[in-house]
This record gives sequence, C-alpha cells and structure tokens, in this order.
Amino acid sequence: RLYVSHGSEVFVIDMDSRKVIGKLSGFGFVHGIVIVNDLKTGFISDGDKNEVDIFDPITLTGKSRIKTLNDPNSMVYDRTSGRLFAVHKSSHAMTVIHASTGHVDGIVHLDGMPEFPVSDGIGNIYVNIVDRSEIVKIDAKTLTIKAHWPLAPCKSPSGLAFDPQTKRLFSACDNKLMAIIDTGSG
Repeated sequence: RLYVSHGSEVFVIDMDSRKVIGKLSGFGFVHGIVIVNDLKTGFISDGDKNEVDIFDPITLTGKSRIKTLNDPNSMVYDRTSGRLFAVHKSSHAMTVIHASTGHVDGIVHLDGMPEFPVSDGIGNIYVNIVDRSEIVKIDAKTLTIKAHWPLAPCKSPSGLAFDPQTKRLFSACDNKLMAIIDTGSG
C-alpha cells in the first residue's frame, strides 16, 4: 500500500491494482505518515492539531491521538528502540513516542530547526537542521545528542536519506548541492 497525504486527508492506494482502496480523514494538515508493519500500526503527524494520530493500517481506523509540541512534521521509526521520532520545526525539538504504547518517552531539544529524520537501524537518528546547515546525530535509546556535523557548503538541508550498505547520509540542500556524510566519522 501507498499512503498519500493531501491536506487534511490520506489516500490509501493498493500498489497491485493501482486503485484507491481507502481514505483517512478528519485531520487538520497531514505532514508525515509512518507504517510500522511489525506492530500493525500507522502514525500520522497532524500539524494543525499538534498531535500524532495512531491508526490500524489494515482496517484504516483510528486508534488514538497523542498530543505533541507545535506542528509535528516528518517522522521516522527506529526499530532498535521501538520509538517514533517526530520533528517540530518551530519548537526546535523532536517528540519521542514509544510506538507500541503511544506513550511520550521524551523530548529531544535541538539548537535549530529540524527538517527530516532518518534511522540507521542500529540505534542512531540523524536529522537535518535547516537554519544551521548541519546534521545532528541522536542516540535513539538515551535521547542524547552524540554529534553535530556541519554541511558547508550545503545550505538549508531538507531531504535526507541513509544507505545502510555504505553507512552514508545523503542530504539535499536548497543551494542545489548534496552533502554525503560518512556516519562513522561525520
């Protein structure tokens, strides 16, 4: 299935038939969608309502809502810690949610505006900091910041991807550059 956000709704598309098979609605403004297949659970960040909504990806029914800091945006699930990380640009922070219980485990405060997080699958979260042009490395279990890596000459990093084979981050920047970062050395 493919989950496509469209303002206050999420359209669910069956990839075999390429047809819309369902819709989730009732949101203010959807920013991010994460599906955790192991838990049979989906998460939607609603920026207007300042919450992360939990839903059943099979039945497409809502389960619960979690209050967060202002304007939750993009999110990532980290399997090693069992946590969902939702970024908040305006709050310069991340809300950390225990994915199986929906409990807020903590807040990670950042020194700038986070844009997009990724997990390396071994307990680290990386997030672009737009206004500082850097990557922050966070320990997913202790919720501590382990490193700040500058991205100069890249400016205003937004998109971020992780390649587990090469252990590299690919950060797309607004000035038409991409920074490639070795996660071992920064």
